[in-house]
Amino acid sequence: MALYRCYIIFFICCFPIFVSAQAFNLPEGKNFEKVKFRLINNVMVIPMEVNGTKLSFILDSGVSNPILFNLSDQDSVQINTVSEVTIRGLGSGEPIKALRSLNNFFKMGKIKNHNQKLYVVLDKELNFSPSLGIPIHGYSWDYRL
Repeated sequence: MALYRCYIIFFICCFPIFVSAQAFNLPEGKNFEKVKFRLINNVMVIPMEVNGTKLSFILDSGVSNPILFNLSDQDSVQINTVSEVTIRGLGSGEPIKALRSLNNFFKMGKIKNHNQKLYVVLDKELNFSPSLGIPIHGYSWDYRL
């Protein structure tokens, strides 16, 4: 019985180490962070750094993981641990092929996430830049810390 208790205590103590969470972290001792954004045609456009590359995202509370699209040759973004997947819910609702990337570094102001999953849509038809007048590289989600 004592050995059983030791296993349970070990599991409870080590569980956070075994599970890698996708969470944004504020700097030590801070409860909030002000982030500048642009409001264009009632759309919030936020600057974000992805693996060291500065990009612009549309803030969309319906997106569970960031989605990159409209990457040009000038937007060289390193993506990590890549696999091909099919995703739904963009545009007409037809499934489209995308790349899933794990273990990416996201930074927004001083808020950081060292283990973020993201999707990269390779369809060139998905492009919001002409209608908004600035380069848009993807959708981002409603941040909860």
